[in-house]
Amino acid sequence: MSWAIDDDYEAFKRAAHHGHALILPPPWLLHVWDVTDENPEGVWHVESNPQSLQSKARLRIVFAPFHDPEPCSLPSVLALFRLLHVPSDFTTSVLQSVCHSFGRKTDNYGCCSWFHFLFKNISLKHQNGKLPEVDNRAASAGYASSTLPQADYSWLKSSFFLRQHDDGGTVLVCFGAQPRVWQRIELFIDSGKWADAGINPYVLFDLVLDGLYFEVDETVWNMNTVFGPLEHVQWGDKSSGQ
Repeated sequence: MSWAIDDDYEAFKRAAHHGHALILPPPWLLHVWDVTDENPEGVWHVESNPQSLQSKARLRIVFAPFHDPEPCSLPSVLALFRLLHVPSDFTTSVLQSVCHSFGRKTDNYGCCSWFHFLFKNISLKHQNGKLPEVDNRAASAGYASSTLPQADYSWLKSSFFLRQHDDGGTVLVCFGAQPRVWQRIELFIDSGKWADAGINPYVLFDLVLDGLYFEVDETVWNMNTVFGPLEHVQWGDKSSGQ
């Protein structure tokens, strides 16, 4: 990470202004679960304005859209960054398209930690009488499509930001979280044992990594489901002299 003074996300803003504006951008919504004095057992709510998170919470978990630098979502993303005092270093890895990175910083508001995670998207489609195939979703996700068989050049990107305030409050923001991460955190919330996060906030990262493990494991098995039978077919053709 850089030790430079924060510059109000200037590089991120420049990248957004050079991006392509979507004709019908998806709604930018925050799915929030928090524990407050008013709701000591925790409560879920959906917000469209980051300013709604200004209220104090002992523990707050936020699921947000991924923070790609895009003109349509720039005001909301910047508002969320500023509200949580997210360092500009957090955005650097996204602009440089790195696969994995992490950082930690102590500042006037407490301390924060984060990491970025990128892995290949391999989804399957099943048709009667045919072997499973890679479901090419690259074009719908904004990536270049390919005419090659079993080729999908799309990627799954997520970022996770943990803020520990000096007053003891903890906030975890999951940007672009995949379904298994959602499920793992929801199980943790439903267990009622989330008080542990107030003692050691990094258990929240354990939950995230647990969910990511299952996502990557499923991706590997999907790849095996597609290419395993193809290898057997090709090996059989060679064995028969074809």
